[in-house]
Amino acid sequence: MSDAKNTEVTNETVVTVATDEKPKRKWDLTTIIAVAGLAAFIIVAVLLAVLYFKHNKLKDEVVIERTSNENLKEENDRLNEQITVMNTENEELDKSLEKAFQGMAAREIVIDRLNKENETLKQIKAEVVALQKVSEGLTTSNKQLLEFQDRLKKLIDKKQYENQQLQDKIK
Repeated sequence: MSDAKNTEVTNETVVTVATDEKPKRKWDLTTIIAVAGLAAFIIVAVLLAVLYFKHNKLKDEVVIERTSNENLKEENDRLNEQITVMNTENEELDKSLEKAFQGMAAREIVIDRLNKENETLKQIKAEVVALQKVSEGLTTSNKQLLEFQDRLKKLIDKKQYENQQLQDKIK
């Protein structure tokens, strides 16, 4: 549209005059105020719309944060309950462990006593073995002595018999 057209309306005919000049508009004070008011209204409407959507977004974020905080508080409470339960279990386990240590100490005392008794028993067994050897030696000596005694008895009986015979001859 390089050519600007002016149109005039008359009673009967429409006359269009073609000119190369752009039409000049006159801006009076009322028009300027109206345009400025309209622009201010549009700007305020856009700002209000932006603020409205931003406000709604912030409200949604607040709701999400509240829900998140409530969930975190519930989780914290649940974890604190678990900690309390675990502390109680830990105390019970500490008591059980202490009893186990006491039992182990008592068993160690018994084991030490049994080890000493085993040493004593080993000594007694060694003495029994030595006594058995002595006994075997004595048994052998006793057999020899019994055999010797039997020979002596036979000899005595023989000598008494001979003595009796000699006495009988003498008489």
